[in-house]
Amino acid sequence: MLQLLWLIPAIPFASTLVLALFGRRMSQRMVAIAGVGSVGLSALISLAIVPASLASITPFTQVLWTWIDVAGFRPEIAFYLDPVSLLMVVVVTFVSFLIHLYSAEFMEEDAKEEQSDEDDRVARRRRSLMIPGAEPDPGEQQQKRDVNLDRGAADAADRQRPTHQLASTGCRGSGERPGAATSRANMRA
Repeated sequence: MLQLLWLIPAIPFASTLVLALFGRRMSQRMVAIAGVGSVGLSALISLAIVPASLASITPFTQVLWTWIDVAGFRPEIAFYLDPVSLLMVVVVTFVSFLIHLYSAEFMEEDAKEEQSDEDDRVARRRRSLMIPGAEPDPGEQQQKRDVNLDRGAADAADRQRPTHQLASTGCRGSGERPGAATSRANMRA
């Protein structure tokens, strides 16, 4: 059973490659099955190797390949499994599985809400284009209201100020806001 150790990282890696290359062509459900299933399979393998690893007194080393072998220098690509690393493998794969499972369910609900919102926007846009006087998009209405409020506040401030003050600041008819000329003069001094 310990010989399956290399599958724990290999299965999610293979799933990542498949989803990166073909994920756009797959349905949302198939993407979720591939993503969650690969991490879940790794979690099951990590749980399956627990009894075999605990039965062994010595740590287990699985050599995948030797990089080079020169004059006694022999670096290897290998997995090393002792009780502490076994505990970490089980915890990490199990928690990763739960995270993938939750995120897949969450994204499925989010996609449904997003599609519903988009359908509502399209329907409102069609109604406003087809029927004279139909309500426009509420977001556009709010933006127009905000712009009009800003303009209205500036106009109201101009109306409240006496005409001789507007003339003395040099703003009447110049398109500047009241007091702009005075503030520039103060900055130069």
